[in-house]
This record gives sequence, structure tokens and C-alpha cells, in this order.
Amino acid sequence: MRVLRASRLLLLAALTTGSGWGASITSITASYPPPGVPAVPPVTGVTSCDCAADQIVLYIKGSFNANASIVVNWIDPTVLPPNPVSLGVTSVTPTQIVVLVNGTQFQTPVNSPVTVQITVDDQAPITGTGTFTIIPAMISNGPLLGIGTVGQPYNFPAVAFGTAPYQIGSASLPPGLSMQATSGGVALTGTPTQPGVFNFSQTITDFWGNTITAPMTVQIVAPAVLTSLSPPGAAAGSPDLTLTINGSGFEAPNPALQSLGSSVLWKSGPNLVSLTTTFVNGNRLQAAVPAALLTTAGIASITVLQPDDHVSNALPFNILAPAITSLSPARIAALSPQLTLSITGTSFLPGATLTFGGSPLTTTFVNAGSLTAVVPATLLRIAGAFPVVVTNPGGASSAAVNFLVNPVIAGLAPSNIPAGSPQFTLSITGATFVTGALPTVASFNGSNLATTVVNSGLITAVVPAALVTTAGSYPVVVTNPGGNASAAATFTVTASLTIATTSLGGGTAGAFYTGTLQGKGGTPPYTWSASGLPPSLTFNPQTGVIAGIPSQSGTFIVSVTVRDSVGASVSAQLPLVISPPPVSISTGGLPNGTVGVPYIGIIGATGGASPYSFAVAGGKLPDGLSFNSNGTVSGTPTTPGTFTFSVNVTDSAGGSTGRDFSITIAPAPLVVTGPPAGTGGTSGTPITIPFTASGGVGAYRCSTAGTLPPGTAFSNCTLSGTPTTPGSYTFRVTVTDSTGVTAAKDVTLVIAPPALNLGGSVGNGQVGVAYSAQLSATGGVAPYSYSFSGLPDGLSGSAAGAITGTPATAGQFSISGSVVDSTGAKANATFNISIVPADLTITTSSLPDATVNSAYAATLAAAGGIKPYTWSVTGLPEGLSATAAGAISGTPTAAGKFTVSVSVKDAAGTSAGQRFTLTIAPAAITINATVLPSGTVGAAYSATLSATGGVPPFTWSATGLPAGLTISAAGSISGTPTVPGVFAFTATVKDSAGTTASKLNQLTIALPPAPPLNFGGISSTLPPLQQPQLTVSLGTPYPVDVVVTLTLTFAPDSGADDPTIVFSTGGRTARITIPAGSTAGSSSVGVQTGTVAGLITITAQLQASGQDVTPAPAPRSTIRIAALAPVPTGVTATRNSAGFTVTIAGYVTDREVTQAIFTFNAAPGSNLQTTSLTIPADTLFAAYFGGASATPFGGQFTFTQPFTITGNNQSIVSVTVTMVNKIGQSTPVTVNLN
Repeated sequence: MRVLRASRLLLLAALTTGSGWGASITSITASYPPPGVPAVPPVTGVTSCDCAADQIVLYIKGSFNANASIVVNWIDPTVLPPNPVSLGVTSVTPTQIVVLVNGTQFQTPVNSPVTVQITVDDQAPITGTGTFTIIPAMISNGPLLGIGTVGQPYNFPAVAFGTAPYQIGSASLPPGLSMQATSGGVALTGTPTQPGVFNFSQTITDFWGNTITAPMTVQIVAPAVLTSLSPPGAAAGSPDLTLTINGSGFEAPNPALQSLGSSVLWKSGPNLVSLTTTFVNGNRLQAAVPAALLTTAGIASITVLQPDDHVSNALPFNILAPAITSLSPARIAALSPQLTLSITGTSFLPGATLTFGGSPLTTTFVNAGSLTAVVPATLLRIAGAFPVVVTNPGGASSAAVNFLVNPVIAGLAPSNIPAGSPQFTLSITGATFVTGALPTVASFNGSNLATTVVNSGLITAVVPAALVTTAGSYPVVVTNPGGNASAAATFTVTASLTIATTSLGGGTAGAFYTGTLQGKGGTPPYTWSASGLPPSLTFNPQTGVIAGIPSQSGTFIVSVTVRDSVGASVSAQLPLVISPPPVSISTGGLPNGTVGVPYIGIIGATGGASPYSFAVAGGKLPDGLSFNSNGTVSGTPTTPGTFTFSVNVTDSAGGSTGRDFSITIAPAPLVVTGPPAGTGGTSGTPITIPFTASGGVGAYRCSTAGTLPPGTAFSNCTLSGTPTTPGSYTFRVTVTDSTGVTAAKDVTLVIAPPALNLGGSVGNGQVGVAYSAQLSATGGVAPYSYSFSGLPDGLSGSAAGAITGTPATAGQFSISGSVVDSTGAKANATFNISIVPADLTITTSSLPDATVNSAYAATLAAAGGIKPYTWSVTGLPEGLSATAAGAISGTPTAAGKFTVSVSVKDAAGTSAGQRFTLTIAPAAITINATVLPSGTVGAAYSATLSATGGVPPFTWSATGLPAGLTISAAGSISGTPTVPGVFAFTATVKDSAGTTASKLNQLTIALPPAPPLNFGGISSTLPPLQQPQLTVSLGTPYPVDVVVTLTLTFAPDSGADDPTIVFSTGGRTARITIPAGSTAGSSSVGVQTGTVAGLITITAQLQASGQDVTPAPAPRSTIRIAALAPVPTGVTATRNSAGFTVTIAGYVTDREVTQAIFTFNAAPGSNLQTTSLTIPADTLFAAYFGGASATPFGGQFTFTQPFTITGNNQSIVSVTVTMVNKIGQSTPVTVNLN
């Protein structure tokens, strides 16, 4: 506000200029009101007014031409352009000019003194010039100053404007704080040490001597510290709840101090909500938490915002999802009927629902830890693990807990078996068995069995013998995939089957015998079997009875086996003793014998106890025979005759008996012997063939009858001579013994021709060369027929003995030849032929081409010679090698044409060689797949591409690289990227042969994290109707432009929003650009603070290259607009016929005026009956600010109050106005009545 400085009511700053012919100013003085009107206090704090009503009078003294037309100009250098403003001249004398200055020229606020030029033109050559000064008025920001916190730095402008230096009076300030001069006034600053509300009066005088004494109030609060929450959490989906916050340092709301007190803040994720807060005491707050904040499980952060905008420490508030701890029952057999499921857990809410395997169930809420739900039988038809989930109202769900529907066992076959049984297959019938890759598995007493799933109702399992060794009841369980197991079925292992009979009673041969076998254990009935019984005894398999008349004595080991009804069996060996009858000789007589003929006769015994012992008791055995103790008579009789003897037998028990025997030995029959059958001779070869006789009684005489072979004769029982004619000759030889007994023998004697012999000459051959040879035979009887085997491949033999053909296989061959003559005689011979191989040659005509770095394989081939072959290869390219078997393989590493020398040697040492040209083509050039590292704008980047194949060296190029990056000929990508994004670029490589390859690559360039953002140019508390310039800056330079979008929000302490609180650009958003590489914004923006008390919050969002780079949390700055007493900005008083009307324009930050106080100032000589009136204004102002029409103007108002005067209407010269609210009262304003 512009105020002209004056002593008392004079605004004085006279400066004189001018001389010579023309106007001359010696001094300028000013008064307000004009002379003759009683003095009133100066008007201060005015920011707008009815300027026509606010004037000052200037008294310009000097030398002037009073008869001329006088022009007085006002030139303000702060108004651009500084055009002169003509002032109204009211009177002119040669020594003084009086002019009126309209308020529009001086009532605009200034921050520092302004020197105004006054010129007087009286139509003379020289214009008179003078100056005076417009000075800034001091304005108190009280009575309420900003709230402070113990231990936190504090700085609040107590008095604004005025002109330094200041004289600061003493006052009872809060401990730790002091008044300090600043560039724009005087501030209360320091670090408070004690909480409380401090009221004091502060006097300050500026350079011009202007003095202000202002009442001031400061609230200092303790820092809030949170210790606990009650409750510490709630179930997700809960209704509205009241949260108790325990701690210290909490502040109650204080309307008189315009303090909202401590308030509770709720932060969940990025959202920050202020909760409706109730102050209980300094250690406890209560806050209303709406259900909308409790819908989602998680952890909210609870803090307390103190009246000075400091925030306490945070405590977590847990929003709990429902949790299941147990199910009852937790499992059930498949195909069960409907059941009621009980769910125990935590954080259940009324209205919670349950799903079973995804199917919703009818659910009953019991309490926060218990639910029940009906599971229909339709959901229990299939075995498996079904997830059970509880969902509270609002959608928060528990983790799933599986409910098991178990497979069902209906029966076992067999259901029991004896202990000790062998391995067997168990059939299990039931329901909901699972086939597939993970089938159902059966277990026997906890041991898994080899299981086969036949279908969903039948499985078979092999039970090892080791699991049924002990009698007992054993559980059989089937388990589906995932561990879902059936209820156990019982399988019984019965006691082991045993044979109770340990021995059999004895018997006697020839006497009736009976015995019974007994079994126990197992599963009756039993079936018996037996082997090893004495002869003539029978066995009943159903009863185990042995019966009959044994026909043989002895100790018999009887093997018995018993089998029960389930197939278990057991065996035992039992001795059965059959005693013999009395010993007796069972042989009635012995056979007769013949001299010279081997004889054997056996004397047997029965009864008694074997073994038996025989002996000759008397008489004589035939000559040549002997007697054995086992009852055998044997030998070869030598003497004919009849021989009598007696034999005794004794058994092992000592019993004995005897019998007489006789044997007649007849002479041996006369027999012609020799020659052996088949005896013959060969024509031309001498023979001697004797004939003899046996039997009869010697001596012997021989004679022949028939045809003897020519060339032979018979004499003295001998045929001898040299046969001359081959053939078959039959004749009879007769022998007569000394008794005249004769014997004859027909003899056929074959005289064979000379022996058949095979001969001839065979030569060697060569594979592929025609061959012939001839075999010949001697002896035998022509014609001959030849045959062959073992001929070399390609040769054949004829019946005439010729071998012809062309050999196909080399080697040493042994040929078997045969010849048969006309009589069928056969002769064999073996001939050796050597077939040498064909000449050795290499049959491979060329080698296939190869490619560098590609696998290569080729095989050399040869023909002829003698296998195996041995190869050697020279001249192969690097990377290739050859084996002795002729295999060339490897991966060539160099391109070119190579001369390869190949040599092959066969088993005989023969060699052959050949040269080949092998062409190795370069590998195709290929760019290797590479995932390039990401880059960052403004940061040096480096990466290298690579290629394989082709012919090095390579030359690289690329198109589409991010700005700031280049690629070198060696494939190195480098530089400093300047633009973010995902860039697809094409890289091309060329080898030295001119071959190229291209590949599309991707490179991501990211932005770096944004540095911290700082706000400047504003403070945490400001008076109303200010426009500080807000600046922003970064903590460190950023490589690209950063666009800072500022969003302004306003939370009034009461009532509706103040739409005049905006950025100077208009509206509540503004943008400032921070250029790349800089930290400071390129511009600033004004923040208009309006006229309503509350909290201005400015939030920044940062964008770079179109991307959001706002730090978390988003940068924020707040400005507290303090609540003040009403502030009149313009007051007028206008007379009318009935009295006058006072119009007050101004603002009140809390939108409340309780009183308007009017003091009437009498004209000189007048007496006033009423000098003061206090008018209640609370209802009027509440109605005004509560209406929609006041909203656009914030806390501004225009208040008109008419007054009626009884008596002289001129008796009141001026009126003083003071406005009051709950915070305090305004500075009085006095205006003259016009």
C-alpha cells in the first residue's frame, strides 16, 4: 500500500529545484485531510479503495506567475512508461500552488521508497521541479503467527515492509526465539525450546520513524510421537471403525489460534488420506477410518500431522485378509453324501463366502474365527484335492487350503492269505482311481506296491512275499496323485500252515497198515499229497490216511505236502519203517549151463531183515563157477556134468535158512570160426585166410565145397594163394570133431580189383583271368565220374574232370576232388590252387567340396589287391585329417584349393596312388546374435558387434542408431546417447571378399533417475494477497529437458474453496522447463495467496522426453495462509439527505466478522449525543459467506452500513471503522464524510 510519509498528518519529502525566469519550487508539503480539518490517524494497510474519495493536498511553495495558466504534473518512475499525470490545481498565488492528488497515484503498495517528481509549468521558459517520497508502510502479520515445533527451526515474518534499519522493542518472546531484521521486514526466528501459547506485544520502528505496535500470538507445539494403535489392524472388508492412536505431543483444535490441532493421516500405497480426528488428550487421538479404506489387504501407514505441518513417526496398521487355519473334516471318501464343513481361521467377516474347488457354497458366519458351509454330494463324486477359499465382503480372499476327497476301496481279492505265502497279485475294487502318467498307487502296511490301474474302479497290485511273513491285520491304502489317500481296508495274514504229524507208525511187510496225517494253521480244508510210500500202500488226499498191505520192508522216507483252501502249502519228510517177514530162500532152482558159455545164476531171499548173506554149505560147484555172498553163481563152466550143492542165507538180524541146488553143464556146440565177415582180397595181392572151430570135442578136420577164387587153394583149414580174378566167390567149409560131430559155414570171399586213385595237375590263377586244369584217375573200373568242392569263386568242374572259368576271388584254395568208377568205387584227393588278386586301383574319382567351419566327411575307395587296405593322405587343409581306413573328416578352418595326395597299400604290400583337388569355400558371413546392453541418456555407452564366417577383416556400418551413438569400422558402438527410447537399427558387415550380411538389432536407451527437485522463492507461511515467485531446481543437472508440471490444491480452514488462489499464469496448474544440463528452471511462476486461511499444497510431476520421471514420493511444498483479524482495504462515507452511508471493502481470512464498531467524530463546535455504535455482524457475514455468490471472491467482502442523523447533518465530519472477529480486531480506519 502506498502511504505518503508525513509528520502527523503531513506527507513531507520536499526537494526544491529551479531558477531563473520561470516557476521555481522551494518546498512541497502535503496534508490529509486539507488544512482546517482536524487531524486523524493516517490510513494504513489499504490495498484497494474508491480513489475519488481518497485524496491528499500538496502545498507547493516557490515563485510562480499567478496570472498564467498553471500546469502541475506528477511523474512516477515506477509506472512505465513514466507519463506525466496532470494534477488538479485548486489555488495559485505568486508564492504557493495548492493541488489535489488522487489516491490512484499513491495507494498502490510499494516495497521500497519511491521518489516522485513534481513539475510546475507557468508558461515561462523554465519549468519548476520538486520531489517527494512515497514510502512503504509496515504491516503486521499478526496477531496470529505461524505455529512452531519444539526443537525445529522456526522463521515467520512478523512485520512486513517498512524501511530498514529497524529498531526492535523488547517483548516476552517464546524461549529460543527472537525478532530479527530481514530484507523484507522483521521475522520471529530461532529454535523453540518450550511448548505453549505465547502472547506478546511487539513494537518496531523503521528508518522513517514509522512505528507499529502489534499484538502477536505464537503457538509452539511438541513433536508428535506415536507408540501404539488400537486396534493394530482389521480384517479386509470391515465396516467403518474408530482407531485409537496412543503417543505424546498431540494438540487439541484451537479456533482462537486458528489451529486445527493434530490430525491423523492414513497412507496406503501412493494414497494419503486425512482422517476425521477427535482429540482425547495429549497422549491419545481417535480417528474415523471409513470402510472404503479397509477393502484391500495390506499395510497402511499411520502418522499424525501437527498444526505446524510436521509429521510424526509412522506405525503400521494391518489390513488382514481372511486366513484358514483348519477344516473339519479335512477329508472324506469320494461318493459321500452332502456334508457340513466347518472352517476355523481368522479375520472372517459377516457375509464372508466360501468356494470349494471354485464352486461357491452356502456359507454361514459363526464368528470372526469360524464359518460353516454345506458341500453338496455332487462335489464329492471325484477324488482329488479341492482348494477351499474364504472371501470377505469387498473381495479380500484367503490363501487356499485343500480339502481331500479320498478314493474309495470297496473290496480286496483275496482278503486274506497265510503267513509265509509267496508273492501274489491283489485285486482292489473301488471308485475314483486315477489312470495316466501319474496313476493311483496302492500300499500294503505302508509299503508302496507295483500297481496297475485297470480302470477307475479296479486296480491290481503285486504283494511281495516279504510283506506277508507274519500273521496279522494289515492296512491296504490307495493314493491318488498329489497324496490323496483312501481310508484303509484290512487285509488278513493268517498263521502259517504246518504239518502236525511228526512221525508215522511202523508196519510189517505183508500185514495191513494204516496211518493218518494231521495239519494245522492255514485256511482249512486241506488237500494232501504224498510220495515215497512203501509199495502197495494207498493215500487219501482229502483225509490224509495211508492204508494197505506193504509188500516191501524197509525204512521209507515219505514226502508229504498239505495245501489249504487259499493255496498255501507246506511240506515235510516223515520216515515209515516196514519190518520184513522171516527170512527164506525164494529161488527154487538154478539154470543149467554149457561149457565155455558164461553162466550166471542168482539165489534170492525174502523176509527177514536185509541185507542178506549167502554161503555154500556143502557139495561142489561146477568147474569154472564161483559163489558170491550176495547169492550169485557165476563164471564159465569148463567141465560138463551134473553138480549138486547146498546154500545157506543169513539176514542182518541173524536169521538163517538153507536149500539144496543142482546144475547140469552141457558140452559147448561145435562151431566153425573164421574168417571174419567181409574178409576179402585184391586181385594180384597174396592172401592167407585160416579157418578154426570151437566147441565139440577136438581134434578137428576141415573140408571145402564150392568155388574158390582162382589162384588160391584150401589146405589144413587154410585158404591161401594170389587171386587173379576180381569177383565174389562163395564156398562151404565143414569141420568134424573127434566124436564125428560136424559143423559147416558158408563163406563169401570178395576179390576186389586194384585201388582207385585220383591224380592230375592244377595250376595257379589270377582274379579276372581265364583258367583251366584237368584231373585224371587210375585203378578202379572205368568209366569214371568226377565231382569237386571248394572251387574258387568263378571256377567250376565237369564230370569229365575239367576245371574251367575265370576266378573272381583271390586267395589260397584247397579243392576236394572225387572220382567214382563203374563199380561205385570212389577215390578222393585234395589240390591246392593259389588265385592272386587283381591289380590294386583307387576307385574314388574326386573329393567333394567343403566349407570353412562346416563339418566335412569323405571316404576313399579302392579295388583289387588284397584287403585290408591301408591308406595314407597328405596335403589336407588345416582342420581335416584322414584315417588308415580312408575316412577324411574334420572342420576346415581356411578357404582355398588344396592338392591332396592319396596312397593305398593292400595286405600284400602292393601300393597305388592318386592326386585330388579339394576346394574349401569360405564360411558364409553371419552376424552373431547379441543382446546389447541397455544405455542411459547422458552416460557413455560402449558395445561391440561380432561376426563369423566370411573372409576377415570385416568392415561394419549401421543405420538407425540412437542419437549420440556411432559405430566404428571394427564394429564398436560408442558415444553418449541423447534421446531415450527403444531403437531398432540395422547393422551391416562386409568381409574382404565383398560379401555382406545385415541384421536388425534392438537397443534400449533409458533415462537416468531424476535427481531431487527443490522449491524456491516461497516460504512455509505467507500472508494473504501475496504473489511470491515460485522457482524449481534440480539437485544435479539432467541430460534432457525436464518439464515440471506444478499442481496447486487448497484446503481452506473453513468454508468453500478460494478460487483466487491460483498461479499467476491463471488456473491451478503451471509448467516450468528445466533445460538439459541445467539445474535451474527457465522461468518462475507467481503463487497468488488469495484471502482465505488454509493450506496451499503444490505438487510437482516431472516429465523427460515424454516419460514420467517423478521421484517417489512426488515432490511437494506447502504454504500456510494464516488466519487474521478482518482487514479493511477501502472505506468511504457518503452523506445523504437523511444522514450518511459507510461502505467498507476488505477481506477476512476465516470468513467471519462478529462486529463492526463505528466511532463518529464531531465537527468543530458540534456535540454528538451518540459517538459510537457496535453493530453485530456475525449472522450477516455467515449468510453472505455461506452463499454461493461469495465463493468466487474468497474472503473478500463489501459491507454497507447506512446511518440516520437527527439534527444537523454536518455535525459529523468523519467516522472511524473497526471490524472484529474471533481472532481479533482490524486496525481502525477513519474517513471523512463527503
